[in-house]
Amino acid sequence: MQFINSMDLQMKKLKQSKKNNVNNIKKLSSRIKEATYENIFVDCPYCHKECIFNRVSDLHTIMPISGKDLKCEYCKNIFWALSDRATSAKYRWFLDDLPLLKRDKRYGLYIFALCQACETFMHQAIINKLIDTNPVYRDSEGYFCGKNKAGADAYNEIYEEFCNKKFNEIINNGSKDKTQYKKATFDKLRELFLHIFDDARKSKLPTLKKLKEDKGAKCFCVIEKTDINQTRNNIVHKDAYRPSFCDVQKYDELVSCLYWLGVYLDVKDNIFYLNKRINA
Repeated sequence: MQFINSMDLQMKKLKQSKKNNVNNIKKLSSRIKEATYENIFVDCPYCHKECIFNRVSDLHTIMPISGKDLKCEYCKNIFWALSDRATSAKYRWFLDDLPLLKRDKRYGLYIFALCQACETFMHQAIINKLIDTNPVYRDSEGYFCGKNKAGADAYNEIYEEFCNKKFNEIINNGSKDKTQYKKATFDKLRELFLHIFDDARKSKLPTLKKLKEDKGAKCFCVIEKTDINQTRNNIVHKDAYRPSFCDVQKYDELVSCLYWLGVYLDVKDNIFYLNKRINA
């Protein structure tokens, strides 16, 4: 049996690293010009044609890529793609896609994306408060499920248990609603969101200092009254409604409010809070 000491291993890694760097220097590179929730758009530096890569099918990852070898769909040359977009929460992907959809006059997809942004925002905010930052799941030092960080299985078990709960178990205010959280419609999700964040709506959170103005009352009201889900349903179902620019434009305030509330409520993906120490 052959053993490799630590010095040999370090030397091999160093040589391989230098080799990779040399290879990348020889390769042409190209900056990603558009990055969406599903795809990245980048021009091949060899044939100058636009290539579209799907994150799941082509890149095989849903994480942002800081740099990656990609094969041109046309000339088949390998090039280095860089400068992907990163977001702190899933709902932001949908919001950030909206200008592209509006530019291309894809108003139906715009409505879909905005409605999905609204739903994922409310869901993530609820999960952040009731699981991710909940003192019940933190130890005395503020670590999630222990100082050595919780494993994915431990978190998923808590998450799954919550999603299977009924609304009357979550709200605890005498409600008789036995709808499971995971089966909640847009209206039910909104009802729970407004109930859980009623305190944030009436008072002022410390995160308000990060924002230029206090739009709390207005933004919660916009969420409470929006009919984006009804417009989405009109497009999806048998009527196959075709939205116009005016249909899209009337939701500009909703878009603005989702961005504002995202900062105010500090809405982020679960992993951000899972690896963060939170003091009570």
